[in-house]
Amino acid sequence: MKVEIRVSENFKREARRLLKKFPSLQAELMDLQRKLAENPNIGFSLFAPKSPKGDLDAA
Repeated sequence: MKVEIRVSENFKREARRLLKKFPSLQAELMDLQRKLAENPNIGFSLFAPKSPKGDLDAA
């Protein structure tokens, strides 16, 4: 399966700034890109499923 990794302009700008501080970041990002190409399902969701209304009132 072909995987396309798109990077926002904001990410590129911030990464350039961080590369000056953390030289190993480039190798780490390349490693992440390689791993995502091999298995696009790695990682975890940053979004939690919504709970039914009223669950928060029980606490």
